[in-house]
Amino acid sequence: MTRLMAVSALLFFMLLCDTNPTEQEECSRLSDPDKGIELIFPRGGEIFTVGNSVDIRWKVDAAMIVQVTVEVSINGIDGPWRNIHRAIDVPQGNDIICMDTVWTIGEEYETIEYAASQTVLLKVSDYLDKSSHKDVSSMITVDR
Repeated sequence: MTRLMAVSALLFFMLLCDTNPTEQEECSRLSDPDKGIELIFPRGGEIFTVGNSVDIRWKVDAAMIVQVTVEVSINGIDGPWRNIHRAIDVPQGNDIICMDTVWTIGEEYETIEYAASQTVLLKVSDYLDKSSHKDVSSMITVDR
């Protein structure tokens, strides 16, 4: 019985001290405020399959950026970058907000020939200023 009470007390304490941020807390700040935008998912290391739908999530400073573009590159950071979605309107305000869009792999605006197992990068950026307001994932694998 004492062991059961100790485990119960530990679980109760862990619930009280949960340090995982809620979605509201996660969307309240950017790691680098100067960038104005931050990719939340996928960040890199994930494995997806052509034909799958992936929920791409990011947070954006609504006072700084009015439209967002989401792109993919199969050739590394130097591109070329292919549009997944472009000119997504950001609800205007003074807050950091979370946004998302669905990427159906293989149904991009421009045809991408994925190899049997292809590494890609994702980028979210300011549609009007892609050079300074952007965030890029680490390598993501796309399988056919």
